[in-house]
Amino acid sequence: MLILSACSSSKPNASGSKSTAASSSVPALSGDPILLGQMAPTGTPTLDYADMKATAKAAVDGINKSGGINGRPLQVLFCNENANANDALACAREFVNKKIIAYVGGLSVTGEAQIAQLMAQAGIPMIGNNDLSANYKSADSFPVVGGHALSTYASVPACAQENKNKISIAAVDDALSQTFIKLWEDSIAKAKGVTLVNQPITIPADATDLTAQARALMNNGTECIVTSLREASTVLLMRALSQFGYTGKLLFSGAVLSANSLSQQADNLNKIGLAIQWFPPLTAASQYASLRQLQADLTAARAGGDNNAPSPDDFIRDPAMLAWVAVQAAAAAMKQTKAYTAADLAAALPTLKDVQVVDFLPPWTPANPGGTPGYVHLPAEIVYYTVGFQAGKGVLVPPNQVNIRPFLPVS
Repeated sequence: MLILSACSSSKPNASGSKSTAASSSVPALSGDPILLGQMAPTGTPTLDYADMKATAKAAVDGINKSGGINGRPLQVLFCNENANANDALACAREFVNKKIIAYVGGLSVTGEAQIAQLMAQAGIPMIGNNDLSANYKSADSFPVVGGHALSTYASVPACAQENKNKISIAAVDDALSQTFIKLWEDSIAKAKGVTLVNQPITIPADATDLTAQARALMNNGTECIVTSLREASTVLLMRALSQFGYTGKLLFSGAVLSANSLSQQADNLNKIGLAIQWFPPLTAASQYASLRQLQADLTAARAGGDNNAPSPDDFIRDPAMLAWVAVQAAAAAMKQTKAYTAADLAAALPTLKDVQVVDFLPPWTPANPGGTPGYVHLPAEIVYYTVGFQAGKGVLVPPNQVNIRPFLPVS
């Protein structure tokens, strides 16, 4: 289902409500809306990223309140791809039909390759998506962060900086995780003073009891368990480890746990939780003006009745924050180049250099060469944040940023 979200229009929006007239403090917008496309799975048994939809819309609303795109209104078209490759392809076709200017801040675990192919055929650039593999291989994809796979290069340093040097690996039982396991094994082999103390353990995505796996992972004095698991498995493993008195760290991606899981697992997180994130937590807002803007956008979204918008004082999953950042990146590119069609934006993106999108990421050069196998484009500096937990909230673990570019294999 395609859902339109826009602001500052005199026409009814998708829900039938009308927007209020611009006040003296809100710039008046004119012209046809510039359309962005976003898709993600929502409401499925295994994947629910309604927060991504909410943060992208919050970003659009905030941009429109600040003058839009050089006076024109911005709009995001959201499509639920239902964790289904056929639905993802249908969403992509709808984006082409609606003539979006860019596909931004999206996530499709099953349909990524088909989406990338169709966007390339239509000449639609892809900006800041939750790329897994296929999009990174596309010359039409312009990442703003290193993403899921490269976060593995930050995992071992994160354990080491906590003085946790005996490492075990737990990953979901699928083909993608085999790639992660290989990267972890290579990183451990190259790191000084770090050892892999147990054989990697793979866990079925639908497993409901992980007590045996928890015991096995704790063998041989494990101090840090690096993981690539779904949300439910991460929670189950955390509970089992805590029940067995594990005192090391359980390291997971900031893309995994929802605010609900974080709240329910606050005690366990405080004891053993450690996350690798693409972005700093909101508790660091005093250090970053862009985080304060995100908080303002989320506050406005929740005040407007969007219950899927994360709390501005809560932990936000990486994909949801990336959706907000991706909209900011697309907006910055359009404002700077005055490109208002997909063709014009696709031509303009490779010419941009050192665009300051947000202050918690290095300047963005969209077409910076990947420089590592499997990546056409990557940021020049690929930073990740190590995040611990206090009272169930994420807190930065110094040093705040880790640039993994020096650790990557060179193509």
